Amino acid sequence: ERLGAVDVFELRPRIGLSSVALGERIPLRERVLDVVLTASYGMVGRWRERYDPADETRANEVLHQMGAAHLRDRTYGTLSEGERKRTQIARALMTDPSVVLLDEPSAALAPRMADEVFEKVAGLRSQGKAVVIVEQEAERALAMSDRGYLLVDGRNAFEDRADSILR
Repeated sequence: ERLGAVDVFELRPRIGLSSVALGERIPLRERVLDVVLTASYGMVGRWRERYDPADETRANEVLHQMGAAHLRDRTYGTLSEGERKRTQIARALMTDPSVVLLDEPSAALAPRMADEVFEKVAGLRSQGKAVVIVEQEAERALAMSDRGYLLVDGRNAFEDRADSILR
């Protein structure tokens, strides 16, 4: 779609987003299940809205998919950084988007936890989702990518197939 020629609110459910900035806006007292559910309405934090049983089923499915189903009743503020990343990615998947944008999915994670998160992200690609990753740990991201881009001052300075870049 072309920006300006489409209603952005119609596009919103087709794009899943997980970012540090969004994660910082999530209320620490929010239950993990509600963190994921509120993505249905594009909200951060539950208020008075009501959700269908199908919404709760979907939230539980994406939490399970990200290996975070056991966290559903915990509060976001009690989670480790890795658990928060999984919750945020589950939230990004709530609306079954076509495109998933992940900003620094391994930031502040121990190498083992980062590997686990990237394993889960690789599963998204196998479901036919387009995944765009902005990552400082380029090697990890490129290992599961079709293409790699290097941005310098916000401009594309280099682009190639990921396997070529890794050589």
